[in-house]
Amino acid sequence: LPVVDDSGAIVGMISDRDAKKAMIFDQADWLSAKTPQPQFDPNALVRDYMSWPVITIDETLSIRDAARSMLKYKISALVVLRSGAAVGIITTDDLLKTIVREDDDIEISFASAISAKVYDSPLGTIVQSLATAGI
Repeated sequence: LPVVDDSGAIVGMISDRDAKKAMIFDQADWLSAKTPQPQFDPNALVRDYMSWPVITIDETLSIRDAARSMLKYKISALVVLRSGAAVGIITTDDLLKTIVREDDDIEISFASAISAKVYDSPLGTIVQSLATAGI
């Protein structure tokens, strides 16, 4: 998820891994093999767990370029920009879905890939809200 400041600028990202770092659980339960019931640390602040700087990619670049950026920065998601404005997020899951497609054309533009991925994603409504707000 993107983290925005008061002006709406994206200043960080919170991944599932980042969120898990902010969780606490009873170590006695964990050591005794009971299923731990993790909860968020009530004192945890988003800024202490978010990843930054935010790595972005233009929607006109290739899937291959997205994969290279994710590998280079060791991240699992990129904010996709159109004319400098965020229009979506592409994840490693999206890249894997593209690779396993039955056709050979994996060099498709983000313009068509993002529109399909954003609307199919659970984050679709969040991304649409951000786009509508001009973020």
